[in-house]
Amino acid sequence: MKNRVLTTEQIEPMTPEEEKRFNDRIMRILALDDGQAVKDNLAAGFPVIYRDARCINPDELIREWPDGRKELVQAVRRNLTVLRVL
Repeated sequence: MKNRVLTTEQIEPMTPEEEKRFNDRIMRILALDDGQAVKDNLAAGFPVIYRDARCINPDELIREWPDGRKELVQAVRRNLTVLRVL
């Protein structure tokens, strides 16, 4: 699968259906990851975002911070809203 970089300008005008297809593709790509990228990002001081069984609705994600904090967040376009601290 060939990956390409998308700019904010390309992502912002997506219709809800385009956004769903985009998010589905991202999730398929992330499913192939062996976890090293997560470890590298946390070690570099960046939070990581992923889905697991705690994500009930399609717009829910887990945000994990380098200090170990975890939050259930809701993603709407580029905005994340903390639903609860885990």
